[in-house]
Amino acid sequence: MNKEEIIELLEEIKTTSKEYLHEYLENDEEAKEHFPTINEYNNCVDQLDDLFEVRIYDLALYNLSKSLLSKLKK
Repeated sequence: MNKEEIIELLEEIKTTSKEYLHEYLENDEEAKEHFPTINEYNNCVDQLDDLFEVRIYDLALYNLSKSLLSKLKK
């Protein structure tokens, strides 16, 4: 797998996980109350006792793919 293929795969992972996170934050009334954006959600996840139905997997994929993409695109 070359660099371009890795970037393409990471872009797809980032987009998909971001879509799932947006859907969760928009459709869950309790989450919507507390987290209007993914960044706010990300900042609060490790500070909460009750994480609702936290999309940890999607958040992890989103953050990992975003980080790797920024490094690969330099």
